[in-house]
Amino acid sequence: MAKFVIRTTDKAWINRNGGVDAGDGRIAVQVPEVETLTICGKPWIRHRFADVPKDAPNGSLLCPAAWVA
Repeated sequence: MAKFVIRTTDKAWINRNGGVDAGDGRIAVQVPEVETLTICGKPWIRHRFADVPKDAPNGSLLCPAAWVA
């Protein structure tokens, strides 16, 4: 399991996925795995959610790796 942090206000999604408020609107959830990538020379992580928050643009969500460091 890996920690993944996203910005969402979808309370139902947060509850279904055991999300924990990480501060500043960020929600931490445990996911089976994350993909690591480099964007503009910086490390990022990505996870493809089957259950997508209603305020997410799509099921493939990215965040800076620093958010979970």
